[in-house]
Amino acid sequence: MVSVRDSRRTELQRAEGVPPTMLPRMVRAGLNGALGGMLGTLLMSAGMLAARSIGLVGRLPPERIIQKALFPGLRQHQHTTAKNALALVFHFGFGAAGGTFFGLVYRRLPLARYPAVQGVIYGTLIWFVSYMGWAPALGLMPPAQRDRRDRPIIMVLVHWIYGTTLGVVVGWLARRGAAGTPAPSTATD
Repeated sequence: MVSVRDSRRTELQRAEGVPPTMLPRMVRAGLNGALGGMLGTLLMSAGMLAARSIGLVGRLPPERIIQKALFPGLRQHQHTTAKNALALVFHFGFGAAGGTFFGLVYRRLPLARYPAVQGVIYGTLIWFVSYMGWAPALGLMPPAQRDRRDRPIIMVLVHWIYGTTLGVVVGWLARRGAAGTPAPSTATD
């Protein structure tokens, strides 16, 4: 016997055009992507901080973007704790959102058997759209060809770290979930 709650959920999914077994898989894929995106952002950030510590990249892009977008009237060194905290939240949120999208679509993309390769391509795409697209268009960063010489190279490399990590984590979690997913239950309440 199917419970009323399960019946309503199935009816809602059918009404929205989502097969009953698809919604949990989509949610799991999105969560896997968010986790992979946050871990990728963590490793990417470590690479950015390492590059800055040896004199490369200058101010980090998340810091510059937050400064120009939210604190345009303040000098660079005013309220640095608040700006750095917002940059951190923004960067991890952006990484998790990008990871969520990747988690939802990676099985439908070419090279689905090679999620690390997909991740590198995806990381490169994020770099390109960000550093050659929306960030310069909004006046938040110079386009890569007019930025300091070292920053675009370092930023491409750390986006590859992000993408590789994202792809490996999403691929591993998807394989683990597929292997450990029990068959649909026919038990009654």
